Amino acid sequence: VIALGAHVLITVQRHPYYLDYYNPMLGCARKAKEVLMVGWGEGLDLAARYLDEKPNAAQLYVLSWYRPVCFSYFFEGISQDLPYAGWEDIHFQVALNADYVVTYHTHQMQRYAPAQLLDYLAHQQAERSFWLNGVEYVRVYKMREDVWADPSYVSVEAMFGEQIQLKGYHLSQYKLVPGESLVASLYWEAIAEPEERLKVFVQVLNRDGFLVAQHDGEPVAWLSHTDEWEVGQQIVDRHGVTLQADLPLDEYKLIVGLYRPSGERLLITQAGEPLGDALSMGQIKVYPR
Repeated sequence: VIALGAHVLITVQRHPYYLDYYNPMLGCARKAKEVLMVGWGEGLDLAARYLDEKPNAAQLYVLSWYRPVCFSYFFEGISQDLPYAGWEDIHFQVALNADYVVTYHTHQMQRYAPAQLLDYLAHQQAERSFWLNGVEYVRVYKMREDVWADPSYVSVEAMFGEQIQLKGYHLSQYKLVPGESLVASLYWEAIAEPEERLKVFVQVLNRDGFLVAQHDGEPVAWLSHTDEWEVGQQIVDRHGVTLQADLPLDEYKLIVGLYRPSGERLLITQAGEPLGDALSMGQIKVYPR
């Protein structure tokens, strides 16, 4: 009877996350997370229900780890699973342009996920964390802040060709180190309806003007085609440029531009003055780890 009563008590205490129980004689969950791959998806339902309370929940686009159904079954909006294997740069770009990214303790704390994204998230403050049995299981990161509301926002008002204006941008403010990623958030507006599918390039140049890092792609991780933009439409477009792990510590120039399928770059003007085919976004400095 005592054994059965103890079993019932433990079961009730751990409801509904029974798999977050670990032997108290061996240090409970706090010790388990140091030696085991803790977690089987517990807490992802809490993150989904938290986001369901957002005013525009049905329109949110969220990326989550640890099996699609653990999160998407409870979430009202659009969700996608971040891959365990086969990680490519496009997955990083999609994450940067999502509304939220939901990470799991096992992946983030034990780095069982791509370093490219984990290194970026290490500089970000989680909007919400969910703890079970004294252990942090889930973190919710807001990815798409209002570009123009950021204190580091730079107003540009530069025309790319005759149809698209770059109203401004802001750059990630944390100290860059070799192997990590710089994120440029671009704020576009369609002045006229573009007739072509254009690509964005964000490039890092060394002191001699040679290319050392870049990202090319259609806006919003290939999800927003310029030939579908309407007059007056404003687009927030984020690009992550990953630096080489052996990049020398120095100052570098950052440039941005648009180009046609043929490779021809659009000419840029600002207040009627020609700027060439690339706009400078200033200098960035790479620090030691």
